[in-house]
Amino acid sequence: TVPVTKTPPVIDGARDAAYEVGAKAILNDYKTGAPPKKGTTVELVRDSAALYLFFACDEPNPDAIHAKVTAEDGRVWEDDCVELLLTHGLRREPLYHLIVSAAGTRFDEKDANPGWDGSWESAVGRYPGGWTAELKLPLAALGFDPAQTPVLKGNICREEKGLGELTTWSPATAGFADRSGFSHIALCAAEEFAQLVSIPKKAKPLYDKGFLVWSADPYEACFADT
Repeated sequence: TVPVTKTPPVIDGARDAAYEVGAKAILNDYKTGAPPKKGTTVELVRDSAALYLFFACDEPNPDAIHAKVTAEDGRVWEDDCVELLLTHGLRREPLYHLIVSAAGTRFDEKDANPGWDGSWESAVGRYPGGWTAELKLPLAALGFDPAQTPVLKGNICREEKGLGELTTWSPATAGFADRSGFSHIALCAAEEFAQLVSIPKKAKPLYDKGFLVWSADPYEACFADT
């Protein structure tokens, strides 16, 4: 679950105290799950209105950082960049895709439509041994209401150009946007999250037939997600 912060972070590309309580995600190879040579740590916090992410991307050689694309909604994935994909968890719901490059250039799309421009904030920075990216996502602007949908699904990704490393929080063997590989992002307390994603232990028979019915986990990967 994503913890609540009492003081929202300042979106300036620098890590501040708000992330001390954050949930941490470590990115690994998107197919094999093996640790990359250049690590990435992501910290997440939230308040009543927004979700915040702070990326720390290891890069021991600053001169190796690719940061050339400057056009908004341009081909930012050709540079070193980080990505976030979010959805409610059902195929019929929109999929939001946000990218920030090491140059601070942004790309966003909704359901693969780059003409969509979302209302969100970002900043990038540098630190000895790497670069940072920070995102603020106003939930209402992305169509998310924690009261109605307290658990989202998504993935957190990085494209590293020097070695060609592609890393993700959740395995994405079919590509970053593959919904079947998305994991839960809970905007609620741990107890509520556990209850929401619990699966009944027993299936009940339907009359005297051989069919079974059950209450499926609405956030679990299923045919609707593929």
